[in-house]
Amino acid sequence: MVALLVAAMLTFATSAMAANDLILGENINWIQLLKSTDGGVNFSSITDGGGSLNATLNGKQLDYLYCADIETVVYAPGDYNNTSVSNNATIHSNTAPLTVYNAGKVAYLLEKYGVNGVGDQTKQAALQAAIWTEIYSNPSGSNRYKLDINTDTHTGGYASNSTIATLYTSYLADATTHTGDVSKLLWLSPAISQDPRAFQGLVTSAPAPEPSTIVLLVTGMLGMAVFGKRRMIKTA
Repeated sequence: MVALLVAAMLTFATSAMAANDLILGENINWIQLLKSTDGGVNFSSITDGGGSLNATLNGKQLDYLYCADIETVVYAPGDYNNTSVSNNATIHSNTAPLTVYNAGKVAYLLEKYGVNGVGDQTKQAALQAAIWTEIYSNPSGSNRYKLDINTDTHTGGYASNSTIATLYTSYLADATTHTGDVSKLLWLSPAISQDPRAFQGLVTSAPAPEPSTIVLLVTGMLGMAVFGKRRMIKTA
């Protein structure tokens, strides 16, 4: 188990340093939010697009994909063929590394509700708003974001705003006393070759290894075990 984990980590480390191809689909959920630029004293209404986005990473379909850095733009659809990947909650915002605030709570929310929200725009809108609220609640920061529960401007398949608000509130309450493992997620910094722009940081679940990959790893481990046993016998 430890050897398999180490092998998987080495494989991930290699892909993280290399250029990754992230392809975003057209499905964007538009969410009505309230934004504060004075630490949560005054709020104004804004509408922003968020997850879950339909996407592939290096040709593999992602279960879900949510936006992390709301203040940087990412365009969908789009092919981001020079995307960097981390497993330590670090993304790039305007070319500067940024460690996601409350990343453990974001990880918990995605681990518990990410897959559950697939295909359900209501759950996706509530989860995306909760993620932004958690990330932008740093006491040292001035900007805050929260779901606008008073104005229903949602169209295109959304349920009532009150339903989104109920889910949003329950997600935040659940995350209050829980934290998840940030290393189980992929924190993406979309980028395009020969393009200096930094795009909005994103977060998704780490794809499970394909059965063939697992077989190869296990076979290699067994081979190492047999080789080690032969050496022991020969030495004895």
